[in-house]
Amino acid sequence: YNQALDVTDEGIWEWDIATDEVFWDDKWEEIFGEINQRHTFNSWGGRLHPEDQENTLQALNDHLSGDTARWQAEYRVKIADGSWMWVLGKGQVIEFDEDQKPARMIGTISDITDLVLLRRMLSFHERQFERVLNLLPVGVWIADKTGTLVKSNPMGPKIWGAEPYVGMEEYGVFSARRLPSGEPIAPDDWALAHTITEGVTVEGELLEIDAFDGVKRIIENFTAPMFDENGNIEGAVVVN
Repeated sequence: YNQALDVTDEGIWEWDIATDEVFWDDKWEEIFGEINQRHTFNSWGGRLHPEDQENTLQALNDHLSGDTARWQAEYRVKIADGSWMWVLGKGQVIEFDEDQKPARMIGTISDITDLVLLRRMLSFHERQFERVLNLLPVGVWIADKTGTLVKSNPMGPKIWGAEPYVGMEEYGVFSARRLPSGEPIAPDDWALAHTITEGVTVEGELLEIDAFDGVKRIIENFTAPMFDENGNIEGAVVVN
């Protein structure tokens, strides 16, 4: 088990609640810079980032009081070089005293610094994506791999007069004619339906739509498939 832990960013710990002693494995003693020292609950708590203390300790108290089956928290902890490391702590009370109060708790600790940084980077890009969508002077709709409309920017509902988040089997709610022929579009003949089922891109389709607010509008319709890393369709983008 120790060999398995050595090749991961995970460690084990034990807390003797009665004596208030905390025991870390060798790897994490080295990371914390407290080799062969006596560790206590307070010495661990003193390493918590001030912004994370309240939530981390509240989660621990919830477990000790029996409100949760185990303790789990993501928090920052100061390590030997003075920097802050994001960790995922998990633990569970495994022994109780004669009064049925928690006596011993064991658990694991994992370095999740890279994961947290990745989350923040993804969150930043998502926010940037949302800003771009909101500023575009065209309507943008996102469909999942089944053809269900799942998202739009603010201009999309302005053009269509509603937010019709419907599946492919409900495309009949849309009413439009191709221009200049005036040919009505059948539910299964929408560009989005072809994009999802055939993977084709449709550009510059001129349509007269009966918007849901009762107004007829002329739009230019574009659709394009989105593929996953294996080349399978995972959704589509519609631009009006």
